[in-house]
Amino acid sequence: MRLERNHYRFLTAPAATAYAGQAYRYVPVVLFPTNDFTLTVDDGPPGLTVIQEGTALNTTNVVVWTVPSDALGHRVLLRAVPNLGADTTADDTVLQEFFLNVSAPSKQLPQPTAITRAIPTPQGFGLSWVGSAAGYQVQSATNLLAPSAWQGITPTLPAEAVNFSVDTNSSPDHAFYRILNLP
Repeated sequence: MRLERNHYRFLTAPAATAYAGQAYRYVPVVLFPTNDFTLTVDDGPPGLTVIQEGTALNTTNVVVWTVPSDALGHRVLLRAVPNLGADTTADDTVLQEFFLNVSAPSKQLPQPTAITRAIPTPQGFGLSWVGSAAGYQVQSATNLLAPSAWQGITPTLPAEAVNFSVDTNSSPDHAFYRILNLP
């Protein structure tokens, strides 16, 4: 009896835009019996490659590209094959195809900073946000009428940081929060 494996598939969608002069990174997740699979680039722009991160028992396939300043958009075709040993068949191969657009940073519209989640936590108060500043600082105030009401509660966080902060110094019931964009 032959095991039907046509349910294998990519579970993630790649970012469809790369930015000239910046690094592109995509960590695909594939539905296989294990996370152990070989990923190759069958078609893509020059320099787009797959690297493995992690240790021997827990590696992750990562698609990376240092986008040249004169790069153009390109079709990308990824091939994933599970490492199942002798049980691997041609039917186990999974393909992901997409078009990777390239945009220059000067053509990007700045995105306003917006708090997307504010929740109390056992340690204090958590905030999540989105925006396009190069750096952020979470600030709080307990009195909006005071001249210097806003106090930084985090250092400047880079745009790549996980946008979450915990304030253990003031009660969430009596504080105001904002995200300050920093250059």
